[in-house]
Amino acid sequence: MLHSRNRFGLAALAFAVTGALFTASPAVADIIIDNAITNLGQGFGANPRLLTVQQQGNSPNPAGTESGCVGFSGAAAPAQCDTHDATILGNTIKNLGGDESSTGNDNKNNSALLSASNITSASQIILVYNPSQQGSDPSTTIIDVTLKFYNSSGTELASVDNAGPLFFASTGINLGNGGVGFALDLTAAEATAVNMACSGTATSLAGCTTIALEATITNANDGPDSFVLFNRRAAAVPEPASLVLFGTALAALGLLALRRRKSV
Repeated sequence: MLHSRNRFGLAALAFAVTGALFTASPAVADIIIDNAITNLGQGFGANPRLLTVQQQGNSPNPAGTESGCVGFSGAAAPAQCDTHDATILGNTIKNLGGDESSTGNDNKNNSALLSASNITSASQIILVYNPSQQGSDPSTTIIDVTLKFYNSSGTELASVDNAGPLFFASTGINLGNGGVGFALDLTAAEATAVNMACSGTATSLAGCTTIALEATITNANDGPDSFVLFNRRAAAVPEPASLVLFGTALAALGLLALRRRKSV
């Protein structure tokens, strides 16, 4: 009976450790800031950005406001802005564009193939917002960020945006290029709705091949401010607390094994 209890204890503890390490974190709502993902400061480098905006001298927007839009083909201009609100839980805001940082093949404004990041579900999408603000008030507010999903022929099948303004306060350091990155992601409900619009199933984006972005940012005193796409699955690592639990569980497994050998 002692041997049976030890075997049961080993199996139960191993199951508990596996559950603690691989149970998904609770989903967040809308496109919002995900404070559970940190240390995202990045330089522009060669990473293709979905969108980069910067206040221009001939901007159609009020001073301190940046707005830009990218379309299915990767073209960036006001003409690429949706003339409608987001199709899923829209916030009534339509972006004007006109502050796209540049044009041409310079990796600053692009549409993105989902397959290039191995993204197969909307729940895997992470947008990293990299503000470049300096001076006495380096904070910014994203009034709207709209992610658009297209099929291979360029038909927009779905779009999602933020429910309300997303405020990014000063972090006490220079928010220049690569200084600080903030993660944005989708709610489980919105991810499911996007998947359904693309594939007719709750867990797959099959049918949507390409995404593009548009956004409007206020209190922008410098720039450029950019958005880069990442895959949550590729970026996921165990949290420190989970690693501690894993180490403790391994130690307990060792003690149980030792007791088992002594009882033989």
